[in-house]
Amino acid sequence: MMKLVAGLELLIVLVGHLAIWCTVYNQLHATAWPRPSRKLLEKIIYAVILVIGFLLVRQTWFAVSVSTMQAIYRWFCIVAAIAVTVRWLYRRSTARTPSRLIEHRRRPRDLRRDFAQPPVNGIQARWLNLIPGNEIFKPVVEYKSIALRGLPRESDGLRIAQLSDLHFTGKIGIEYFQRIVALCNEANPDLVLLTGDVVDKAHCLGWLQSTLGQVQAKLGRFYVLGNHDRRLNDVSELRRAIEATGFQPLNGRWHNLAIPGGSLWLCGNELPWFRGAESLSIDPPSDLDASRILVAHTPDQFRWAQSRKIDLMLAGHCHGGQIRLPLIGPIVTPSRYGIRFSSGVFELDQLTMLVSRGISADDPIRLNCPPELTLIELRCG
Repeated sequence: MMKLVAGLELLIVLVGHLAIWCTVYNQLHATAWPRPSRKLLEKIIYAVILVIGFLLVRQTWFAVSVSTMQAIYRWFCIVAAIAVTVRWLYRRSTARTPSRLIEHRRRPRDLRRDFAQPPVNGIQARWLNLIPGNEIFKPVVEYKSIALRGLPRESDGLRIAQLSDLHFTGKIGIEYFQRIVALCNEANPDLVLLTGDVVDKAHCLGWLQSTLGQVQAKLGRFYVLGNHDRRLNDVSELRRAIEATGFQPLNGRWHNLAIPGGSLWLCGNELPWFRGAESLSIDPPSDLDASRILVAHTPDQFRWAQSRKIDLMLAGHCHGGQIRLPLIGPIVTPSRYGIRFSSGVFELDQLTMLVSRGISADDPIRLNCPPELTLIELRCG
């Protein structure tokens, strides 16, 4: 009986220990700190999780005496475990379908059938591709109908495709992204919005014309950059390459887009990694009653969106957590809000926010969290 009680206590302590350091990890990756500093701190976090976890197990199973500081940390872990469990139960019990989400359909696609060999390059990608259940080549086309305030009746049914987190690293071959573009074009979107993390490695800049350059949209194509785009030595070269494909920049500017029956306002936010959006005026220069759509990389900017009276915000960055545990869901997302906005549709007062799981990732591993191509139909409302 004593062993059972000790084992239960150990489980609670370890859950709290993991929750504490996952929170630190999530907060770290929501910052604009230089990558070398973040990578160093990342390794320190991994070491702390393993070393302290080992000590906690040793203390419990071998009845090793603990110091006052160690005892305080154990109690801190217990409190953290209780807090994270209560929060998880609350969110599960209060989860509701957003009122402005009129319809949601999902169309899974298995693109492995399109390739003679999986387009993976490098030892890491090849090994990760062998993990049972890895869904890196199983994107889901997410169809979402959203009611949008101020949308002219003539534009009811206007279609937006969101492309997010392409992560051109070379680990996944260009063939995969060309198939994603083909799926996007099949939907015949009126507007295509790219929400950052496009190119991680400079040698993949040449991919842009045969991928983004083939994207079709009647009303235009627009983009913002994300944190991984800062990995390039010359970000201005990336911007020029993207704009050469026909995508227009939105960071820190209002763009009035003519649509049937009127217009809508687009704007972009690349904070905290690139400046510009912080100085954007609260209101666009004219036509204040028109719908407002924000293209951002991280959902952490939702309060910025609310301050600009944005109606619809599109974001990515969190990848849905990439690994979602059964029942529990994701535990690691690079957001100051933790897993709260890992993916999905959220209503935050007047703001509707869509967070994509993204099309790819730096590390090609996805478990119970497939890539996402988002297709949005705007409805009058």
